[in-house]
Amino acid sequence: MVKLRKFWRRYSQIAFGGGLFLLIILMAVFAPYIATHDPGAYAMQDALQPPSAEHFCGTDAFGRDVFSRIVYGARISLTIALSVLVVCGALGTVLGLLAGYYHWAEVTIMRFMDGLMAFPSILLALVILTVFGSGIQNIILALSISYLPRVVRTIRGTVISVKEYEHVEAARAMGASDARIIFKYILPLCISPLIIRLTLIMALTVLSESSLTFLGVGLSPEIPSWGNILSEGRQYITTSPYLITLPGLAIVLSVLSLNTLGDGLRDMLDPRLN
Repeated sequence: MVKLRKFWRRYSQIAFGGGLFLLIILMAVFAPYIATHDPGAYAMQDALQPPSAEHFCGTDAFGRDVFSRIVYGARISLTIALSVLVVCGALGTVLGLLAGYYHWAEVTIMRFMDGLMAFPSILLALVILTVFGSGIQNIILALSISYLPRVVRTIRGTVISVKEYEHVEAARAMGASDARIIFKYILPLCISPLIIRLTLIMALTVLSESSLTFLGVGLSPEIPSWGNILSEGRQYITTSPYLITLPGLAIVLSVLSLNTLGDGLRDMLDPRLN
């Protein structure tokens, strides 16, 4: 009993955040089997119906089933979040390693990253989407550029401290190449902070994608995303509040699960907190 209590105290955040996020992933993966209606099917005769046995979350102004659109919206949000995670994780790790290990690379890379960080992330993404237009590919590009500096700075800071470790100095003294030192002795020590940072970036991506789409510059209106559902339902906030409450709850739960998971991973992986 004591061991179980100690285990839960240490891993409760990971269990709660990871479990909740796993449910969202399963909802996205099995969306065709969970959705009760075609998310894009119009039925004007059923417009603005309240939640019922036929439509669990009611219908919107075009008679489309809100529950089905929320379920498919999870697939859209996770696709964008995972794509941004891969781009930021891969490119940010390479740039961070170079900036932390080589002084000449630090001067060039970090000044460019500082320039990007001078703009609020959501504003920078908004400008990029205004220039290139809406769409899933463009919103992935915009959010990847916006959050790339966070990953680069995290990896660079870790490399600067790690490259002074004794085993790294010993490898350098034995004539190991820079590539061998970076990828064998330094990169493995960057994995923990990278995982924590990417988890939090996923939460920000879900929130930013919904915000940009709500503002009308993210995804096309016909795409069943959480931001589109909120944007279409805001004019019916007094008569049909479920149109904004339910997709808003989906966004809150997604961000909450990822933030909680990130906090739990930080507590577990950071030796200074143990």
